[in-house]
Amino acid sequence: MRTLILNVINVINVISVIVLLIISFWSSYRYALRKSKEIVKRGFHEFERHYIPACNALECLDYDSASDHLDKAREIWNDQANYTSKQLRTEHKVIYLYARGAVMKEKKLHKDAEQTLLQCVNVKGVKDETYAIPFALVTLAELYLELDPPKLHEANIALQKSKTFGEFDFDNLFSYRCRRMDTRLAKAQKRVKQEQK
Repeated sequence: MRTLILNVINVINVISVIVLLIISFWSSYRYALRKSKEIVKRGFHEFERHYIPACNALECLDYDSASDHLDKAREIWNDQANYTSKQLRTEHKVIYLYARGAVMKEKKLHKDAEQTLLQCVNVKGVKDETYAIPFALVTLAELYLELDPPKLHEANIALQKSKTFGEFDFDNLFSYRCRRMDTRLAKAQKRVKQEQK
């Protein structure tokens, strides 16, 4: 009987882990499904042949390679003849600006990163790649905290604005980044108050 109970507990634990993994990766699956349908419908765009490797390089912390791929993506984006759809060009603009700003931030090019991320946040008419704007705002908040001295007020405004967006791709990763930024911001504010005493 005891063995049966332990087996049932083990099965429940395994199922719990599986459910947590599904929940954790659901937004990535949702994104992959949306992008797959989009690419099947319209085909693979030349911009994406460079943008996707740029994102992979960014995730691998290879900022020089990411920057090189983004340069090639920008060349394609800059030529309007590469686009039959104004909407697709807008979508590519917002994801390009987010990725470029993130790379610049990581390379400590803070002024350029700030300008690029603010351009991303101000892109109008985004319908599909809606995750780029709240992620750009969180990245902007991170950037403001990295400055010496940190811009706490601006970081807080960017972070709070990022939280006003509804459902979008990668929202579980986004909520993690927001919680992490809340903690970092609170620590920075506490440190500043202690230094002022």
